[in-house]
Amino acid sequence: MASPGSALSAEQFQCPICLDVLSDPVSTPCGHNFCGPCIKANWDVSVVCQCPLCKETFFRRPVLKVNTTLREVADHVRSQRDSGHDLTPAQPGEVPCDVCSGDGGRRLRALKSCLDCGTSFCALHLELHQRAPKLQRHTLTEPLQNPEERVCQKHRRPLELFCRDDLTCVCEFCTEGEHKNHNMVPLEEEGKDRKSQLSKTQAELKSMIQERQEKIAEIKHSVELSRLSAEAEAAAVCELFSVLLLALERSRSNLQGALEARQRAVETRAEELTHTLQQEIHTLQSRDAQLEELTHTHDHLHLLQTLQQEIHTLQSRDAQLEELTHTHDHLHLLQVYTSVCVLPPSKSWSLVSVRTYQDVDSLRPLVSRLETLINRDMDDLHEMQLKRVQQFTELSKVQQYAVDVTLDPDTANSFLQLSEDRKQVCCVERRQKLPEAAGRFERAACVLGREGFCSRFYFQVEVSGKTSWDVGVARDSVTRRGKVKASPETGYWTVSLRDGRKLVAKETNPIPLAVGAGLRKVGVSVDYPRGVVSFYDVTNMSHLYSFTGQRFTGKLRPLLSPGQREKGKNSAPLVICVDRPIT
Repeated sequence: MASPGSALSAEQFQCPICLDVLSDPVSTPCGHNFCGPCIKANWDVSVVCQCPLCKETFFRRPVLKVNTTLREVADHVRSQRDSGHDLTPAQPGEVPCDVCSGDGGRRLRALKSCLDCGTSFCALHLELHQRAPKLQRHTLTEPLQNPEERVCQKHRRPLELFCRDDLTCVCEFCTEGEHKNHNMVPLEEEGKDRKSQLSKTQAELKSMIQERQEKIAEIKHSVELSRLSAEAEAAAVCELFSVLLLALERSRSNLQGALEARQRAVETRAEELTHTLQQEIHTLQSRDAQLEELTHTHDHLHLLQTLQQEIHTLQSRDAQLEELTHTHDHLHLLQVYTSVCVLPPSKSWSLVSVRTYQDVDSLRPLVSRLETLINRDMDDLHEMQLKRVQQFTELSKVQQYAVDVTLDPDTANSFLQLSEDRKQVCCVERRQKLPEAAGRFERAACVLGREGFCSRFYFQVEVSGKTSWDVGVARDSVTRRGKVKASPETGYWTVSLRDGRKLVAKETNPIPLAVGAGLRKVGVSVDYPRGVVSFYDVTNMSHLYSFTGQRFTGKLRPLLSPGQREKGKNSAPLVICVDRPIT
């Protein structure tokens, strides 16, 4: 019969025909085992007598006898299987029985591990712990890969207690020795406490994951808003240029129309003058033709008659003038003066000319001025866009040094109230009863951050809805008693808002800043090695002010002052809202 230490499984004693544990097993001459009824039935229906496994043919049907030893083993395996014992060999990753040796090194799957013995047992070898009274007092657990780790190396007893003083697992004997009078709890109790802490930690991790997922969504939303804003600005620029081009085209068309109208007027005037001159030329040519004809004529009689006629006309005019010269009849003189004394109307062509407009150069100063204005506006627009990109890049760089700021309640003025998470601060109407603290601000309504820094760091504060506040950093060693005058000389680097619109940088002589109303989120960046404290309008991605050339000593801590209540107008809190960059 098989020894108790051998690995027995139903698969090892399986009939190849019925696939069940062997029943009345017989062996063929070729060495294979089958159930007696199964092999007999197989050969009864077969024309050729051969082994179902190796197909060896037997010319004469062998006489098979039951293998009694094999039958006992097979019956034992069947009884173990039917009693519910797991006799399956251990698979990779499962705990094997430490007692089984098995053929080929195969060991059965362990059902339990004994902490007292430091050994794992399969179903067969576990029976002794279930029957023997002394072994029944041993501590059995689920199968363990290394039970020795659960046993006290000094007393060889199970580790059943947890020492909260030394934060280690101990056995019962340890409580009488070096861990005597220590705070001891069962492992199960400590495990439950640790599980609850793990649950809290897991909840915090999930919250952090969700927070970062929301931040990713917020960043994607910001990128989308930026894209929409860029598209809107591009559309506005296109519309601006369209209007500008339309205005330029209209101006060009008007100027061209004026030039064409002037040219048409010049041409009309020239045509009129030309026509008049041509008429006069025609008259003169007629007279010249007459004179030419008289010059070459051979009809002296006609020539003399013509000359005499003109002489007679001229003599008649001269006589009239002579008569009028000596007349005393002034009325008659005035009546005939116009027709006799005044020469017939004629045009003085010496003063007549056609004006030519060869003054194109006069337009060039106007065009040059227009070009200068357009280029200046384009340069201003490009400079504004470039400045916004530079400010966005600068703000993105300093945000890489973002830190998680929490406020220190031991420094808060008694009129200031902090939120539970120490991320918000507001001013209350009545002084609170707070514990005495040497570092508490006595008169100034200020509070410092819990952590101090001697390196680069950055944080942001939500200031929307407020009309008065102070935000910045201060030396850890600043005096907090009496009245505080904030300036770099006293260890404060801050900007402040008053009356909802007056934003100033607290230099020795306060410097007014352009931005005030509408400021929603302030970013504070400290470059400790370079001695620079910078402030940013995070919403508009613009730079507000920088304290430069500073020499820092000791740690710098964030400083917030929500300002006093102003009839409910300044009751909103200052909120620390650091946006950590995604790397």
